Amino acid sequence: TGEWISGARYFTSDIIIYRLADAILYQAELYNLRGETDRAIGELNKIAQRAYGVANFYAQGYTPEAVENLILEERMKEFASEGKMWWDLIRFGQVFTRVESLKERENEEGVLFWPIHDEARNKNPHIR
Repeated sequence: TGEWISGARYFTSDIIIYRLADAILYQAELYNLRGETDRAIGELNKIAQRAYGVANFYAQGYTPEAVENLILEERMKEFASEGKMWWDLIRFGQVFTRVESLKERENEEGVLFWPIHDEARNKNPHIR
């Protein structure tokens, strides 16, 4: 990956890394979308057990909307510095309510595109 310039290697290619917590929270998200909120809570509790040291941190009986918010909140804590939050907010449909600078901008074309610097685009033929 990357490229060699004057004897030095520069990593200019993106490598996507998933952690176990990512897979568990995706599983919780899928269970919740399928209407299996109790199973989603079970997955959330796996994260909470490791993070907070408390078994059954989340009780059963949440609404699907509440579980969705819990999953998003856990993702925001778990991946605070890993560049996932933007995509989570978009996927959960909460980007226009949680990002102050995007409030009232739902109808602007291209407002959610992630900017790519010209230099990166010029160096990587896979980016159009």
